[in-house]
Amino acid sequence: MRLDEDALIRQQRNDIFWLILILTLIGFGIWIALNDSYPLKQGLDLQGGVQVLMEADVPADQEIAPEDMDTVRQIINQRINGLGVAEAQVQIEGDRRILVELPGVSDTQTAVNLISDTALLEFIATGTQSLLPGTCVRTTENPDKPSRCELLRPISPNAPIYETVMMGSDLASSEVHSDILGQYQVAFEVKPEAAPTLEAFTSQHTGEFMTIVLDKQVISSPQIQAIISDAGVINGQFTLEEARTLALQLRYGSLPVPLVLASTRQVGA
Repeated sequence: MRLDEDALIRQQRNDIFWLILILTLIGFGIWIALNDSYPLKQGLDLQGGVQVLMEADVPADQEIAPEDMDTVRQIINQRINGLGVAEAQVQIEGDRRILVELPGVSDTQTAVNLISDTALLEFIATGTQSLLPGTCVRTTENPDKPSRCELLRPISPNAPIYETVMMGSDLASSEVHSDILGQYQVAFEVKPEAAPTLEAFTSQHTGEFMTIVLDKQVISSPQIQAIISDAGVINGQFTLEEARTLALQLRYGSLPVPLVLASTRQVGA
């Protein structure tokens, strides 16, 4: 008889324990749902957005170092965070693909440009020649490796190879500004170790053109009107989105592995 009473007491204690646990979980769930400072991650299926799959743009038989793909993932993640996209997911798929999920994003092309552009910025010496925006050029930085724009629009074998004066990696910061006419531009500051090179070049080539190219394609071709040492601006008749994208790409560096679009998927909320 005593054993039955002990068993009943243990059962009652177990029932009370489970009841308290269930009520606690329910209460916690209600608190999360009502607390704005603890948002739920909704994902693409509930929130809507864009899913982008990028693939390494290198020959199929070329091996890609895992650390290079991880660097690509980190840079893309930094670019997206800088754009203010909440709850984005960036992950490596296999050994040569990057899958990106962007909740709440509807502009697929802007997302693809932000993710895929290698963002290799160069300041090149073009002497007395001003180059038109969109012109594809060869430079002293990897002159024997065809760029993406050269593959699309072949360059003459006799085309000049322009000297690279400074790289995007020499920039300390970049941000969007607008001039007195309301035109958007990207203002930059140069790292201390690169400033003497820029100052020496601009002092010796005043009146000539220092053309700015991104992934071997001309953005703008300004004339050097004064000595530049530690700061400057990039003009290119940018829209606000284009200026923001360029500033982010320069801020977080170029991709060690070029990417090409494999697929996109728009998901409705």
